[in-house]
Amino acid sequence: MKYLKLTFLLLLTVTSCFADTSGSGCRIDDKVYTEYLGMGYPYGTSQPQKRYYKNTAYVPIYYGYGYNQHQGYKCGFINIYPASSYWNGSENVPIPAENEINSTSFGGCVISTTLGGSPIREGDYVTFTYNRTGACASSLPLDDYIWLLFVLVGAGGIYYIRKSFRFSS
Repeated sequence: MKYLKLTFLLLLTVTSCFADTSGSGCRIDDKVYTEYLGMGYPYGTSQPQKRYYKNTAYVPIYYGYGYNQHQGYKCGFINIYPASSYWNGSENVPIPAENEINSTSFGGCVISTTLGGSPIREGDYVTFTYNRTGACASSLPLDDYIWLLFVLVGAGGIYYIRKSFRFSS
């Protein structure tokens, strides 16, 4: 039983490691700052509170040009680009559009070195998802092989039941 629990825990950990990364942050230019510090008054108490984010922790945004020249999804980046295609030498390869910024609240956040510190820049509060599972990880497609998981768990269960009956006789 101990090994069955260990196998389940390992399987759960491995599949969660390959899941998409999502969160919220402060978008400024081509970066989304992700380390939330708290709410504060950057311009005095007469102005509304804003979300503070650390100025050093961010995820870059990939707009589909520059490095990789519109050749598709780029892992480790928040991808935002329209549908396009490229010539690979023998055929035209289509690239589907990506928009991993889910929602935007204009204004509402600042980046700073500390909570309540003087703001370095003001940006838009956004939610995002990046590192799409199918594009960035060679994960095990559990839904296609769930029958194998059931067979393995069933075989393990039969083995442990038979083993316990041998000792009780």
